[in-house]
Amino acid sequence: MKTLEEINDLISEDKFSDAKTALEEVINTEPNNFEYKKLLGLVNINLDNYIDAKSNFEEVIKYNPEDATSWFYLGSCYDSMEDYQSAEEAFKKVIELRPDYSEGYKNLSMIYMKQGKYQKTMECAQKGSEIEPDEYIFPYLIGTSFMAEKDFDNAIVFFNKSRELSGNNPQVINSLGTCYLTTGKNDKALQVYLDALEANPDDALANYNVGSVYQLLNKHEKACVYFEKANSLEESETFLVAWALSLMKIPRPDEAIEIYKKLAVAHPEKTNYRYNMVLCYEEKGEYDTAIKILESIVMVNPQFVMPAQKLASLYIETGELRKAKDIYDRIILKNKVNAEVFYQYAILSTQLCDTDAAEKILKKVIKMNPNAAKAHKDLGVIYLGKRLFDWAEDEFNTAISLAPDDIDIVFEYANYLYSIADYKKADEYYTKALNLDANSIIKTFTALNKLALNDLNSAKTLILDALHTAGEHEYILFVAGRIFFALKDYDCAKNYLIKALERKVSDDTMNLLGLTYFELGEYEKANNIFLNLLDKNPKNTILLLNSAKCYEKLNNQDDALAQAEKLLDIFPECEDALELVRRVS
Repeated sequence: MKTLEEINDLISEDKFSDAKTALEEVINTEPNNFEYKKLLGLVNINLDNYIDAKSNFEEVIKYNPEDATSWFYLGSCYDSMEDYQSAEEAFKKVIELRPDYSEGYKNLSMIYMKQGKYQKTMECAQKGSEIEPDEYIFPYLIGTSFMAEKDFDNAIVFFNKSRELSGNNPQVINSLGTCYLTTGKNDKALQVYLDALEANPDDALANYNVGSVYQLLNKHEKACVYFEKANSLEESETFLVAWALSLMKIPRPDEAIEIYKKLAVAHPEKTNYRYNMVLCYEEKGEYDTAIKILESIVMVNPQFVMPAQKLASLYIETGELRKAKDIYDRIILKNKVNAEVFYQYAILSTQLCDTDAAEKILKKVIKMNPNAAKAHKDLGVIYLGKRLFDWAEDEFNTAISLAPDDIDIVFEYANYLYSIADYKKADEYYTKALNLDANSIIKTFTALNKLALNDLNSAKTLILDALHTAGEHEYILFVAGRIFFALKDYDCAKNYLIKALERKVSDDTMNLLGLTYFELGEYEKANNIFLNLLDKNPKNTILLLNSAKCYEKLNNQDDALAQAEKLLDIFPECEDALELVRRVS
């Protein structure tokens, strides 16, 4: 049997299992030796055997209820076993027996904290601080309690006090920085973290914290420097995730992809890493790779809505609208989806020219969310296309009342007003749209409305601005042709219309070019265009009249008369045709 000195030697050498065996032998022979039981309790705590340790100390205090040390260790056992109510009572007893023992206040404060008793935490920690004013943990606990109650200003005061006492303790710095960030004092948070980093440049967490603030400030290049350093010091999933996010924002998608590949291999259960990889491939324009990854994600978990929506959007991007529709059909069939998903489905139906389906879906969206302004706007567009003007007016008015500063809605409302020939009011909303976003398309439509108002100089200025930024767009070139035709600058009109046709053949553009050639006296070129258009639409009276006029100018009275007679067979009351017949007969 070992002596007490030998047992203490075992404990000092961290041979706790041997010490336990030796103590149990002694206690078997001396069952009432409570000093040995107390020592056995400490050995059991060191062995993380809290149940046995609790029994040891409960026996000791039953024999000696005034033993503050045993109460203290008993409280620690209860704490480790998450029996916080018993731990609270034990630490209260410690303070009752030893009112000046700061460790008792410290532990009781922590137990209050764990139970969410923040007011009691503060009161207890304040008492502890009065006993040991140089101990940083007390103001830290008070600050943490204020923080838990969202009183960040007071929390900052106590965390700063704790920081003064502890130097740059990582826990204190972390909490202080969090409070600064929560209250929008990003610069102060950054300074706190930079101070901590200066004190310990090779601290991984300090580097991560600095990077996190730069990330919040959208300074992603700087953030990456610190995230990379943090990860080189201590490879961490948290550090890698933050680093990859900033790489995506810069964007440096290739580097982000490599990190997400590593994360995906380490955590195959976390689909979001592969999903973020998809976003990187999308950024690079590598849609096929992105689609393959998404298809595998959706196949494994078809009810995961976000990847399925992204897959549908990539199908749309690559022109595979039917595949996108199949995806949305499955999403809606297998999931309880929100109004936003139905709205996207409606837009897809519109792209597939299924306006009836789009109309039904948009009505469903509005039923789910009556304040969905864009759904009202899109439904208005459908009604306008169906010439249901009263219904279109209701939807557009609702949309503009719900979102008076939404650029898409303001612009579409202006287009609606233009379509019903309310050009003056349309001009008001086109001007508002230009103030919100003066892009080339809005300038073009505003110019068209100015043309309708016969404000030709304003129309010219706007279309030239649009051409300056988007001079290759066929529709903008066509509108430029219309405006210069109205200005009787037929040479300019001809040049713009020819450029528009080089990009995309359009009957409207062809017809206007024909009229331009006519005005320039190039009657044969004009007539060739009108004849070409008549092949596709032989009963178009305007084309027949224009062709007849060309023949007349070319002194071909027989063909002029023939075209006029075809026109009169369709529209006998056409005064222009009757006048032409009288001239050439």
